[in-house]
Amino acid sequence: MIRSLKYGIAVCLLPLLFLGWIGIPSGADAHEHEEHPTLSAKDVTTANRDVQLKLNIRPNSPRVGQITNLSGELRNTRSQKALGPAIVKIKVIHTEDGRPMLNVSQLTDQGVFRLKYHFFDGAPQKVHVTVMPLSKGPKAFQPLEHTFTLGVTPVQPPNSVMVKTLTFLLFLALVGFIAGFWLGKRPGTGKAKAT
Repeated sequence: MIRSLKYGIAVCLLPLLFLGWIGIPSGADAHEHEEHPTLSAKDVTTANRDVQLKLNIRPNSPRVGQITNLSGELRNTRSQKALGPAIVKIKVIHTEDGRPMLNVSQLTDQGVFRLKYHFFDGAPQKVHVTVMPLSKGPKAFQPLEHTFTLGVTPVQPPNSVMVKTLTFLLFLALVGFIAGFWLGKRPGTGKAKAT
């Protein structure tokens, strides 16, 4: 009976240990209780001598799992008219490990650009925007760069998901106990032969 119990525990714990090992949070859930400064970037404006950049982010505090709209307007600093064709490079970098999450370039349409982005992690993200002239020449403007940190709100899984996960793990434990008990009762398992 004790040998059967040992088999049951071994058969039960090995799959649970394996599932626990592969289920270790990769860091995506680890940000739930951390305090990160949230930047509301709904009206970030920066300029140099040639170009003025006005950024809008909707919603103001992005959440994991929701689409975030990033749009911007480019104007000539002197005339305040929409800037002609330009290249806008947007780079989103994970602040905790420096990993690039997004790196995209696009052409502006009459000084306007738009981007939809989905944040996958609740850690702060560094957003780097670079505006460059489409062509080089005497009428080309001076490139503009702007970097800011954007706080992203993490999301905790619903209770129903946690209950389903725990139920599945308890079911695996039960299957392991039954298999171990059955293996321990089979004739010839675990018994040493007398010589």
